Amino acid sequence: MHATHRFPRHRAAQRAFTLVETLVTTAVVVIVVTMSMAGFDKALKNRRCLKETAAAHKLIIAYLTAATDNDGQWLAGMDGRVKSITLPTGKVLNGHTCNRFPYRLGAYMEYNLDGTLLLKENSRQIEKSTPRGSGMYEYMVSTFPAFGMNVNFVGGSIDESNRLEYAEDCATRAAQTESPLLVFASAGGQLGNIRVDGFNILSPPHLKVANWIATPWTAKTNPALYGSVDARHDGIAVCAYTDGSVRSQTIEELRDMRLWSKNAAAQNDPNYMIP
Repeated sequence: MHATHRFPRHRAAQRAFTLVETLVTTAVVVIVVTMSMAGFDKALKNRRCLKETAAAHKLIIAYLTAATDNDGQWLAGMDGRVKSITLPTGKVLNGHTCNRFPYRLGAYMEYNLDGTLLLKENSRQIEKSTPRGSGMYEYMVSTFPAFGMNVNFVGGSIDESNRLEYAEDCATRAAQTESPLLVFASAGGQLGNIRVDGFNILSPPHLKVANWIATPWTAKTNPALYGSVDARHDGIAVCAYTDGSVRSQTIEELRDMRLWSKNAAAQNDPNYMIP
């Protein structure tokens, strides 16, 4: 009886096939993992956009509630007449911290800005430099809220002597407008060398001159070049309007001055500038 190796060629082929199988399987796994990571990243971005949209709804409701409580007068974006605000904790805010809109509007949200003007990203960025409870924390929050306000054309900027800036162009109540105007939009600013997902003032595409650069938005663009509007959701900014609506809009859509200014809307001029 002879001992023989019956299947040497088959075994070699089997080893080769196993190697090919392994390589193919590895490649498939890499592709699946990459696709899964891309899908996960997209899901996170979508979730963030949804949260910001929900925040915008709550914010504009608070803004319109404030108007109802003040005979239809829209809350000013900047108000130099306000000398102090006392928080429920007893802490007193003054200076620019109370002049800016966040804590004045905060009165209509029980001074809890989490989930409206403080979202996960800008809250984390602010706390990196100024922890909660520190003396400057509220100042930083008033500077870098998640949404900026169309201060020049809605509600206005009022100095301590009661002078309204751009008085002929600024709408201070709904009766002065023919169509909804932008109040809040996703905003971005700079804190030292850190980009912050928030800023308190939005500058329109035009005032007396053009304010925005003409080039298209990219993810690496500094929001300051677009009036601090931050299209951080894959080229989309979350925007809230005087009729209570919340819209997802691109930078190109927001170049239309009729969305910002009552006079631009009345004159049907998308490139309106203050004379």
